[in-house]
Amino acid sequence: MIPQWENRPVVIANLLNPAFCGEVLRIAIKAYQKETNHGLPFAVTFLFLPLLLDKNTRDRFPKTTTSKFYQWLEENAVVKIFIGTRIKNLVPYTREAIQFLIYYDAINNTLANLYFY
Repeated sequence: MIPQWENRPVVIANLLNPAFCGEVLRIAIKAYQKETNHGLPFAVTFLFLPLLLDKNTRDRFPKTTTSKFYQWLEENAVVKIFIGTRIKNLVPYTREAIQFLIYYDAINNTLANLYFY
């Protein structure tokens, strides 16, 4: 459960605020939609913040989009060690960011997919 805004530590409130996390997700959803011509599956949304906000993981990303995610993950097995914990810890912030984006009409939620407007 996510603490009320006024009860969050300042560092957490600044780094994981819904506007910033929402912008990270919006850019990811937009890129996915552009690449595939489909909305982003809702469950996949929960991978972005844990992968992108961790500098060690982010620095391991390939420089091009020709690599498949599964292949990259196999080549960077160290990422798998803590990814489950990071995903679990960031689920509330991801949900809050999705709610923020939907509230401000930045994305559209249709059944199981998220679309960029």
